[in-house]
Amino acid sequence: NFFGSLVLRSDVRDEADEVWSDFRAVLIAIVLVSIVTVVATLTTVHLIHRSLAACNLAIRRIAEGDLTACPPVQRLTEFAELRDGIEHLASDLGQQQAENRLLQQRLMTLSDSERRKVASDLHDGLGPPLFALRVAAAEAEVAAGSTSPASRVALAEEVDAIGRHAANIQTTLRAIIYQLSPMIEAG
Repeated sequence: NFFGSLVLRSDVRDEADEVWSDFRAVLIAIVLVSIVTVVATLTTVHLIHRSLAACNLAIRRIAEGDLTACPPVQRLTEFAELRDGIEHLASDLGQQQAENRLLQQRLMTLSDSERRKVASDLHDGLGPPLFALRVAAAEAEVAAGSTSPASRVALAEEVDAIGRHAANIQTTLRAIIYQLSPMIEAG
């Protein structure tokens, strides 16, 4: 009983076509996934760059004195924290500047007060002795013009008065200078 023969032959071209067809499908999927990945990466990098540029612009404006500058609200947590940090920095800088202005005003007030006090001390402390010194010098000049013995005694008294007034002025001046000198702490 022989029913016939079956001959199996393989066609290499058929296998190659099937493998090539599968490879093309996989290649197309790889290319599409790669394109999507590149587009997603470029979009993410662009968004990150834009957020960093906004933060950088805010920092530059703060450095130029605009303490109201703040980057826009960020969606990413890391950039939201950076934005909050920049906003906090600007706020602290504003407080520091306000404190500096207050301290400068206080310093100017104290400085003006000290200048007025020094001017008053100089006027009150040196004005009368300088006037007395000028009067004594004028009297000495008058006494020097006369050659009588009484004039010589008067001249000696006026020269002595000039010396006393000069010593008084020197003492007053030293006291004022001492008050103006910085205090040195004893170690």
